[in-house]
Amino acid sequence: MKNLLRSPLLPIVVSFFPGCGDDEIPPPTPEPEVPVSCRSGSPSTIEIGRGVGGAFEALSPEADVELTAAPQGGFGVAVVLRTQRLAASEGDVLRLSLDLEISGTVAGHFELRRPALCNSDGSGALVNGIVVGLDPARYGSNDALLALDDAVVSLVVTATDSSGNTATVRQQVTLQVGG
Repeated sequence: MKNLLRSPLLPIVVSFFPGCGDDEIPPPTPEPEVPVSCRSGSPSTIEIGRGVGGAFEALSPEADVELTAAPQGGFGVAVVLRTQRLAASEGDVLRLSLDLEISGTVAGHFELRRPALCNSDGSGALVNGIVVGLDPARYGSNDALLALDDAVVSLVVTATDSSGNTATVRQQVTLQVGG
């Protein structure tokens, strides 16, 4: 045994047994606690607002809003959504149904999927990059868009999480078109 301890082969032999020793295996990192406001449950709510970079300001009734280019084509109203009690953990995606109504008639309907990002302060989750759009086939000309100046319209948004939990909001706004 003494000869083995003095042997130049000892480092090589030890390197084949890296698990041997008194080193403790660190415990796994616990998953962060998901705030109640970001878990699927009841009652769930959704609000329409504005904001940039994690900020959120709820739209007041009949707030003035401008039309912006919509990623689905045409124009619409850019909004940020804030949800409560809809699943918003990492990897959760909401199914969104977006309607813009003029005098009770749907003037644009789009469906899409977006991740909801839970706020670290537990105030719910935000969904960014949403444009509640007008149908580009019906509102594709400048004249059709300019005719909507000062029109009071309804933005109707329904969000459904991966558990099937749903929230809907209807918000009236006043369109400002052309400056």
